Amino acid sequence: MNVEGGILAWESAGYGTARVSSRLSLMRQTFIAAGVLIILAHMLALLISPGWFLLSAMIGIGLIVSGLTGWCGMTMLLARLPWNKD
Repeated sequence: MNVEGGILAWESAGYGTARVSSRLSLMRQTFIAAGVLIILAHMLALLISPGWFLLSAMIGIGLIVSGLTGWCGMTMLLARLPWNKD
């Protein structure tokens, strides 16, 4: 739609607008980060030392705690990153 005066004129006339965000939701960022960390831990465990399996176990425990309590430390950490600031 082409509005005479542009979006500012549209908003000053009192018409509503919707903002579209191109960033991923925090939940999706959390899933991506957890998946990457688990795959990385498994690769490091296979290539360097089996002790790296503890990292994937810690991520799994964190996901269980998040599911049971509704509190997720990784999501809280991701929310503090610069691209998630409004």
